[in-house]
Amino acid sequence: MSSYRFARRSFIAGIGGAFGLEVLLRNMECAAAGGTSPARMLLTHFPVGTYKQSYLPKGSSQTDFALSPS
Repeated sequence: MSSYRFARRSFIAGIGGAFGLEVLLRNMECAAAGGTSPARMLLTHFPVGTYKQSYLPKGSSQTDFALSPS
C-alpha cells in the first residue's frame, strides 16, 4: 500500500511534466507553422549596490579622466 505523500508527489510531478510537454508541443507547432518566438526580456538587479571605488572614474579634472569598467 503506497502512502498518501508518495501519491501526492507523483501527482504533482505528473502535472509538471504535462505542463512542460504542452509548452514544448505548442512551440513545435508554432515553429512548423512558420511563426517566430515571442520577444523576451531579461532583467538583473543588484540590491546591495556596487563597490564605490571601482565605480567612480579615475582622474582629477572634468576633461582628463578614465571610465571604470563598471
